[in-house]
Amino acid sequence: MKQKLAWKGLTLALAMIACQLTLILAVSAAWVHLKGISAGYASLYGGGIYLIPQLLFSLFTLNRNLGPGSAGWVLWDFYVGAGIKLVSTVALFVAVLSYVEVDHLPLYVTYSLSLFFQWVITIVLNNRY
Repeated sequence: MKQKLAWKGLTLALAMIACQLTLILAVSAAWVHLKGISAGYASLYGGGIYLIPQLLFSLFTLNRNLGPGSAGWVLWDFYVGAGIKLVSTVALFVAVLSYVEVDHLPLYVTYSLSLFFQWVITIVLNNRY
């Protein structure tokens, strides 16, 4: 039973990340079509700023073995994972905005769409898996 619950969480996380990656690539392709290659790269940066911390959060929180008495540790993992996600998001924004010449609109639009669709994808996939 414990293994089944852990597998379900991993499956859901990987499905969400695959959907998010598809969304980021589609939005970036749209930016390339509308504004050119530099807008497409900026869009990919925005998607990466969302996706990398999400991957770190998923890997950190899904690493614990479930068992009796592990509820407190699972909660602890989620809090620490959220902190890792917040710090890595801020660090990536600072790095990209400081060291890379990007169009700001595609970067922010793609990041915002990824963040918004995280909720939509979570609602849809939670009803499936």
